[in-house]
Amino acid sequence: MSNRIIKKITMCSRATAYLTMGIIGLGFAFESFSKDSKFVDIRILETNKLDAKSLDEIEGRLKKIPDFSNHTQRIYRVVEWGSGSNHKVLIAARSGPGGGTVGCGFYEQDTDGNFVFLIGQPYCKFTKKPDIYIREGIQIIRFGISDRQYFGGPIFNESYKFIFNSEMNFFCHPDSESEIFKCPAYLNKFQSED
Repeated sequence: MSNRIIKKITMCSRATAYLTMGIIGLGFAFESFSKDSKFVDIRILETNKLDAKSLDEIEGRLKKIPDFSNHTQRIYRVVEWGSGSNHKVLIAARSGPGGGTVGCGFYEQDTDGNFVFLIGQPYCKFTKKPDIYIREGIQIIRFGISDRQYFGGPIFNESYKFIFNSEMNFFCHPDSESEIFKCPAYLNKFQSED
């Protein structure tokens, strides 16, 4: 076969691949922006991106939790979704120097707007920015951490994954200490590594 024919076949194959990828991309874009979509607009904010009033309100509500201390714990990230009466917040907090140890914890707003402790550990720290992804039509937010089972123990790199329960409008975790935010059985499979 001549080089000219091979070039044409290669160019046609590439054009078909690009066209197919473009159609698939349009399909995903259309699905995620359709009116009946179950996806929510999730915003991950650093504390310096929050206005003072919002930060004061969040910290004021967190103070109501007996184990939360504004002196040793700091808000690491604020995850928001929804608006108006459907506006919800998930907080990732970290303990720093002066708290006796480094640790991380997660708190989410209940239906009354109060924060509830979900899950956390004393010997962990956040290692990378959280990311959001979709698996089988389910939104998941992942926080990378390094973790020790005990003080001075070996370090493991893991992640906390929170799965969006679109029926209830909240993020859940199978090991949540709060029964409200435990995932229903059909969502638990999304905790496994992708």
